[in-house]
Amino acid sequence: MIDVVALRTLLSEVVRDVVRAELARALSAQRPMSKAELAAALGKSTATIDRHVREGMPYAREGARRIFDLDACRAWLRNRPARESVEDMLDQGVVKKTRRVG
Repeated sequence: MIDVVALRTLLSEVVRDVVRAELARALSAQRPMSKAELAAALGKSTATIDRHVREGMPYAREGARRIFDLDACRAWLRNRPARESVEDMLDQGVVKKTRRVG
């Protein structure tokens, strides 16, 4: 017997992935993107894009807006240094562990 709910979920995921990939492909050949468009093309949230910008993701200004080149952002993501975990920073003495006073 076919599990209709599971099949529907699987089909939804496949369609979402195909649409996301096609959107990214179509947008990469076009104009610079807004933060929301870049987030959609990369499958990330706009908050993640903001964090990436703080970490050095390339962008340009168009008035007060940031605009992004999808290929440049993908290259930056591929080539950026690995982020250190909190545990690594604790081991190096960069971060001190604190405890909550209650």
